[in-house]
Amino acid sequence: MKKPYLLILPFIVLFVSQITNSQTKESISANQYQEVVYAHLNKSKFVKGEMLGFTAYVINKNTKQLSKVTKNLYAVLLNDKNEVVQSKLFKVDKGLVDGYFRILDDLQHGSYTFKTYTNWMRNFSQKNYYAQKIEIIDAARIFKSKKKIKSFYLDAQFLPESGHLLDNVINTVGVIIKDTLGLGIPYLEGKILDENNNFITSFKVNKNGIGRFSFIPNYLKSYKAVINNREKVVTQNIDAPIYKNGVILKVSRNAENAIISVITNESTKISEGYNLTFHDGIQLNKVVIDFENKTNFTKKIPFKKLSKGVNVFTLLDSNNTQIAERIFFNHTKVNILKSENAITKNDRDSVKVIFQYAKRNIKFNNVSISVLPSQTKAYSKNSNIVSQTLLQPYVKGYIENANYYFSDLNDKKLLDLDNLLITQGWSSYNWKDLFEEKSKPIYKFEDGISIKVNIPRAEEESKFLIHNLTNNPGLVLEFSEKVKSFKSTNYFPLDKELLYLSKVKRKGKLEMPNVYVQFSVNQIPKLFDNYKLPAQKPDYYESENYISFSNFEKLNKREELDEITLKFNLEKKRMDSIRGSSSGRVLFLNEANRAETLANYLNFKVPFVAYDDPRSGTLVIYNRRNDLRPDIYLDGFEVLSFDILYAFDLSLVEYINLEPESLMGLNGGGIIEIWTNPKKFKFQGKTTKEIEFPVTFSSSKEFYVPKYENYKSDFYKHYGVVDWLPINTINNDGILSLNINANQAKEVTLFIEGITDDGDFIMDQQTISLN
Repeated sequence: MKKPYLLILPFIVLFVSQITNSQTKESISANQYQEVVYAHLNKSKFVKGEMLGFTAYVINKNTKQLSKVTKNLYAVLLNDKNEVVQSKLFKVDKGLVDGYFRILDDLQHGSYTFKTYTNWMRNFSQKNYYAQKIEIIDAARIFKSKKKIKSFYLDAQFLPESGHLLDNVINTVGVIIKDTLGLGIPYLEGKILDENNNFITSFKVNKNGIGRFSFIPNYLKSYKAVINNREKVVTQNIDAPIYKNGVILKVSRNAENAIISVITNESTKISEGYNLTFHDGIQLNKVVIDFENKTNFTKKIPFKKLSKGVNVFTLLDSNNTQIAERIFFNHTKVNILKSENAITKNDRDSVKVIFQYAKRNIKFNNVSISVLPSQTKAYSKNSNIVSQTLLQPYVKGYIENANYYFSDLNDKKLLDLDNLLITQGWSSYNWKDLFEEKSKPIYKFEDGISIKVNIPRAEEESKFLIHNLTNNPGLVLEFSEKVKSFKSTNYFPLDKELLYLSKVKRKGKLEMPNVYVQFSVNQIPKLFDNYKLPAQKPDYYESENYISFSNFEKLNKREELDEITLKFNLEKKRMDSIRGSSSGRVLFLNEANRAETLANYLNFKVPFVAYDDPRSGTLVIYNRRNDLRPDIYLDGFEVLSFDILYAFDLSLVEYINLEPESLMGLNGGGIIEIWTNPKKFKFQGKTTKEIEFPVTFSSSKEFYVPKYENYKSDFYKHYGVVDWLPINTINNDGILSLNINANQAKEVTLFIEGITDDGDFIMDQQTISLN
């Protein structure tokens, strides 16, 4: 009987080791194994009739490397009412999967959200799943688009670095200014005044509406900000509390260290101890704070001792109550690979592009590439693989334009990132949850689909055959005692593939079993999340009118005919590949062949003699050349007892591989391999129970590149697709070689993202000429 597959997850064990007299290191015992998923979409604006292509990367949250264990990944498309309009299940292999959604005609013009996640991620409050706003457009709505006018309304927030202000010391305050859509307003300037309108300091926000300022507050005074919003003055009070006594936490950096300062003022009498902790959700470090009759405690922590990406610094009092928290990003261990140059070579229908990377001998890796016209307006992403892996899951709020912080990382962007983290406040971790032992997770870690076969009328002895699927070999389960049910795991049915069950009688005959089946995956699970994505940033002061747009959908109605031709070509290619991989003779059965029994079919295939023996209830077969019995394999499993092959039904058999001269078999008569394909063929008799899986896995399919009436039109330049390449590899010499569908484009932009097995990121944007 098939043994159950045991999945062991890397849970963390508590240990404590002394580092210095004042610093200890602990692993967070209650924190369970977690993963993060990122999806690289080929576009963010889609036209009806197109395909939404994506490559999903499932990453171990601890190691920051591709997951080796996840198998089931869900992807859904939701409308602006948060209703699911499309959903699919995909099989993950080594942390990777590529898939697609069709942008169907019945989808309304407007904003949609693409999400991808695992069932296991639903156990955690952190935003480990991926979500991205996309826009679906049609001819009429673009034709009638009008100019949008910005509102003068703004929402300014002033957020102290420690969550509160402390009297008579220098405090840092983060600033974030948003519009009515919840999006940052860029480059506004303001000044801070006290209650008597005395000037205190000034500030300016960056392109994302974020900035900072420092000042020394007086707890007896109040303060306000005066902001110039396009020549309209807006005044807003600063409501953050000013404490007369207490402590604050400040974090800064130099070239090699994070500099942590815990500051108090002269009026505060320190009568209790404070502790400083910093962690990445996996490992926690603790520092005992001793002011030594001073008002400032400062500690330098080398970047090399911090985790890659987000580190959370927390100030605790003697009762382990949180006083302040500060999120800090360690960039020094983040390695982003970019190509050194690109070489293009024109072919008939495609262009070969070669990128050279400095790093050599890269192990397992994947690179996904979206190829769009260089003037595209259809690729406007909020995040990238670095921000989704290293930043977004660790903060509570939604990060606008997270893509910006990791595209060409430099000192200015590090400062902007630090300002962002000041405005984020508390991290996504709950302090108590980090250490409290968790109960058994509600949502299981899935590895394919498990089936439970229930037998209402159990017998003393029984034998069942689970026929093979595309991704699963056939399985015979034999029981020598009465069983009311049995389980089998790790099934990956593809594209509405059915489950076929047969009961095996004493003489090997098959009959339809009286059973009913339950499945571990009954539906696409709903993701309950509290993160609301803001609307996409509109193109202000822009009007578009595309005359050729309306012909796009008509032109691409021909896709179905193209797909039929494509399927035929792929099927022929698959059959040729099967024949080419065999050292014997591969025989594909036709309808007449599948009406025979196995014995009748093989008896006419030289050099075998075969017949069904009714007295013994078994298949008799031997090789005429040496009178020895061949070894027979059914869907990859050796058939040890030929009674199961007695009067064997060929209804589901796709091909048989004959190797009469093979010396690999134990019996000496050669090898016969029987391969069934229940997805392609149906049983002719009543020997099998046919059962639908509630949910099946979607297969990867070749991306369909749309056709356009005019490749010189503004519509094509702004919204067209040149190519989408979801699975690509950098070789050991550091070369990434691509064949791009030229599609009459003269100049294209390649949006490149990926990851290597050791956790390096691949991220680049290249504009190249295809002439």
